[in-house]
Amino acid sequence: MATKVKVTQKELKKPDKFLEFIDKSTNYLADNYKLIVYFILAIICFIFIFFLGNAYLGKKSSDANSIYNEAIVANSSGDYDKAIEKFTLLQTKYAGQKITDISLYYTASIYYNQGNYDQAISFAVNFVNKNPKDSNMIDAAYSLIAVSYLNKKDYQNAVDFASRITNPNSPYSDNAQMTEALALEKLGKHDQASVIYNKILANMYPNSF
Repeated sequence: MATKVKVTQKELKKPDKFLEFIDKSTNYLADNYKLIVYFILAIICFIFIFFLGNAYLGKKSSDANSIYNEAIVANSSGDYDKAIEKFTLLQTKYAGQKITDISLYYTASIYYNQGNYDQAISFAVNFVNKNPKDSNMIDAAYSLIAVSYLNKKDYQNAVDFASRITNPNSPYSDNAQMTEALALEKLGKHDQASVIYNKILANMYPNSF
């Protein structure tokens, strides 16, 4: 036999908690409708701007890479004027990109090959001032600056920059030592130059020393 549940009149008059929650929620939404709409719109705008910004940066990076590749191809084929034109466009329009910073070194290298040592030094110094993380690229720039000064007959600066390459395992170490030794010899510091020449020979013929 089923048990009858007796509900008192007092219990029947109690408000339903769920209905009470719905009623409060509805009132809150009605009172703060505009604020909620603005909040949702703000979130949508933020998401839109985020994706738009990423798309813009992606296109900018792609365009920069395209110009960089054109400059490298021109440089490799010996069309130095076109290479400088493209590198200059890259440095002007896409400043701050990593690939743009690297282009400074290649621009310096082109100017060096053209015998424009002042421009070569200027661009190489600018490259180093960007604080690149690749130590070999830094050494390459120092080597280029040093030999540019050597060709300008500014021997003291040639020594100063060549001596900044301190890693014996650097691929530019031998060139830097030779540049430093030649500059020291021109400065009349023959003993110092001789020490460096001996180091170079010892590295070239280790079994002879």
